[in-house]
Amino acid sequence: MTNAEARALDIKIAEKLFGYVRCDAWEHTMTKDESYQLTKKPCEHEHCYPAKDVGGTLGPIGGPPAYSTDIGHAWKVVGELTRLSNVDLLSAGREGWSVEIDAMFYATAPTAPEAICRAALKAIN
Repeated sequence: MTNAEARALDIKIAEKLFGYVRCDAWEHTMTKDESYQLTKKPCEHEHCYPAKDVGGTLGPIGGPPAYSTDIGHAWKVVGELTRLSNVDLLSAGREGWSVEIDAMFYATAPTAPEAICRAALKAIN
């Protein structure tokens, strides 16, 4: 999965599962040590994320969390799904990681976070 594909998957999860919307009320500013900082202005959204990613030395800054590539964020997806569904299986095999939700929605991917996100999208669509 390319970085662009991963970010597109992250956006779908943020919007469809968590109800986030893109918002321009976020500002990227450069700090004295030449790193980016995000600050949010008041807006009308209950849940929003920065409309634009800014490339950082450790990955994208802005946009939704990296649900499809970071296991910590992927577990938030699992947590939200278990509120709504039954996450039955997470296992590693020759084909990669497999996730099954409600014994109906199944996904396999090279990494656990990607498999979690792909199964989640099938379950919530």
